[in-house]
Amino acid sequence: MQINRKVRCDAINRHSTIEGINGKKSSGPDEISPRILKEVRVEIAPILTFIVNQSHQQGCLPTDWLTANVFALHKKGSKTNPENYRPISLTSVCCKILEHIIYSAVSRFFWKIIVLSLLDSTDSSQDTHVKRN
Repeated sequence: MQINRKVRCDAINRHSTIEGINGKKSSGPDEISPRILKEVRVEIAPILTFIVNQSHQQGCLPTDWLTANVFALHKKGSKTNPENYRPISLTSVCCKILEHIIYSAVSRFFWKIIVLSLLDSTDSSQDTHVKRN
């Protein structure tokens, strides 16, 4: 099986990925609101596709996609006790979209390997059985 080393995305894939964004989430350091991104998904899809493909070719991401806004979120108990807080990282929504595309591509690749190996083991097990009279 040949491995496609390029994880590329097209505008249709990008559009459907943007559609699945939860518009109620907070924006990251790039200050792009998920709600706004979702509303203009048709218009923004070609631009994000270009940025993602250029980033892949050059091997680097936009700086805002690599940073996160970190703050403490109160879990339970007394608000004066620091142990009752947990850190939350708000990352770029655009970077999350890229992560989803890469995750999907890698998952598809491994599922193909699993299916092919199962088919191969089924074929080879049939070859080893000899009919006895």
